Amino acid sequence: MTESMPLPGGDPRENVRRLQALLDRGGEVRVEEPGVYPISGMLVIHGGTALRFGRGVILRRAGGEGGVLVNRGALTGETDEDILVEGLRLECAGYEGTAGERVPGLNGQLSFYRVRRLTIRDAVCLDLPKEPYFIHLSNWEHVLIDTIWVEGRKDGVHVNRGEHLHLVNGRFRTFDDPVALNAHDYLIGCPELGWIRDVVVEQCVDLDQDSTTGFFARILGGAWLDWKKGQKYRHSDAAVGPNGYVYRVVARRDLTEYVSEYAPCHEKGDVTYPDGITWRCVQHDTVYDCGCENIVFRDITLAKKRPVALSIHYDNDQYSRSCYPGARAVPQKNILFDHLDCRAPIDTLIYVKTPADWVWITHSSLRAKTLVTLAKPIFEDMDNNRETRVVLDHSRIERPEGEEAVTCVRACEGRRAKVRMDSFPGGDFALVSQGDVTDL
Repeated sequence: MTESMPLPGGDPRENVRRLQALLDRGGEVRVEEPGVYPISGMLVIHGGTALRFGRGVILRRAGGEGGVLVNRGALTGETDEDILVEGLRLECAGYEGTAGERVPGLNGQLSFYRVRRLTIRDAVCLDLPKEPYFIHLSNWEHVLIDTIWVEGRKDGVHVNRGEHLHLVNGRFRTFDDPVALNAHDYLIGCPELGWIRDVVVEQCVDLDQDSTTGFFARILGGAWLDWKKGQKYRHSDAAVGPNGYVYRVVARRDLTEYVSEYAPCHEKGDVTYPDGITWRCVQHDTVYDCGCENIVFRDITLAKKRPVALSIHYDNDQYSRSCYPGARAVPQKNILFDHLDCRAPIDTLIYVKTPADWVWITHSSLRAKTLVTLAKPIFEDMDNNRETRVVLDHSRIERPEGEEAVTCVRACEGRRAKVRMDSFPGGDFALVSQGDVTDL
């Protein structure tokens, strides 16, 4: 057995070959001899496999295509069940490759697509480069991510469609979003579109750093229509073809619009039609919208200075248009923020671009110039979904230095808020609201 194990300091390709042979057998796979294991190539894990790394074991990327680990179902179209990854210490060493080289839209160092009952426990990566996420999930059910530490340039945990996720005990210092619940997303980071439901993110820390972009958490939805002859589409737009499949446009990453004369109708992959438009078949089930529902953020420490800490979000730029013109923008549903601890200056705590039915903030210590902003609609189809109910319950509100008041809720033009407030200021200053805000 010893001869078949990967070796600390061994040849990177041979280490991958040996470790892959063990994974192919399934069951429990242990790598326990301390040391740095160079790897060159992507490992594939299938259902019914537990991959455990012992104390002092480090995987270090040394080239090769693809990411570090992907489940077999991502490659075959089948669903894997019962996978465990435990004790991983990963050094990326600047290598950017992801599973997206083989499965378009997968962009993680660890990527899991079509998986049920996945556990990732005690995982660390402190040099995440600027392109790949650390963990990427798509089309998943019942996932536990317990105890992770991620530092670097890109998203820590990036999630597409699925249900029942528990992310607990996370430490993040990432230039981009530590947690991205992206039911809709750029083509590079979204193999399928659909709803994200029943998620708990708790006991996580947003560590401070000199520069940043994005938000601690991005909660992203979208909507689209049936394909129609003569319609204009641009990069990343989605449409439902005559066969009921969902397709997306693959084009230059800019705002150029292309008139579509040929309906997408192929079974898989990317196909360029005679009008010059390339369509990607992303899924065979018929869906017209996506978003996030029943989402809980609990015991979150916000230690990084940010313009916006938490965004309930739509995109509308050269990379992606979340809502196609005329599609019904559906509300994000029942989003709770409980026991937030704001330790760094924040301009806006929660910025809401989408329709949203309920936003709850409870049992928190809050410090921001504005707690909740309902942004002016960026898509004209929000007419029937412009009201959001906001509950501020049992929280202490602190005034940022230099501010005379704190804006609890700001409803921009075209938005309405109904507010119930059972919170109090931590000093002698005013709590105000702006725009169309009334009592709930």
